[in-house]
Order: sequence, then C-alpha cells, then structure tokens
Amino acid sequence: MILRQIHGVGNNRYGAAELEAAIGEALTRGVPHPNAVRLALEHRREQRQLPPPVAVDLPAHVKARDTAVRPHRLEAYDQLKDQTDD
Repeated sequence: MILRQIHGVGNNRYGAAELEAAIGEALTRGVPHPNAVRLALEHRREQRQLPPPVAVDLPAHVKARDTAVRPHRLEAYDQLKDQTDD
C-alpha cells in the first residue's frame, strides 16, 4: 500500500530518478512515509525553481492516436491482383 502511494505521488509527475532521490532523502531522515517522499519531491522542485508539475489526463481517443500500428504484409494484395487478371 505504501509503495503504491509513493509510486502514485511521484513517478507520473516527477519521473523515476526524482522519485528515487526523494525516497532516499526520506529514508535518510528516518521517515519512511509517502508524505515525507511528497515533501522531498516538492523541496527538490522548489530548489531548482521549477513550476509545479501538472498531471495531464488525456481522453481515450487522444491516447489511441498514439498507438503503434504494425502494418500487415502486402503479398495478399498481389494475390488478389493476380486473381483478377484471369
């Protein structure tokens, strides 16, 4: 449960490297709690003078546009062409 909370806190918005650093900072301070990780992430962001991360939840039709499509083999069309020549 704690791991799920921590993963939800930082990985999607801050990235894996920042999340790992924040977890290390929280553990170094002896506070293994998701709120400590959240505070460490915010503190690190403020030190770098970055704006707060904003989660963007795109609708399904936008996500589907970025789906990789593997094309099928084109030999089937050659066979159709050969059949219509008869």
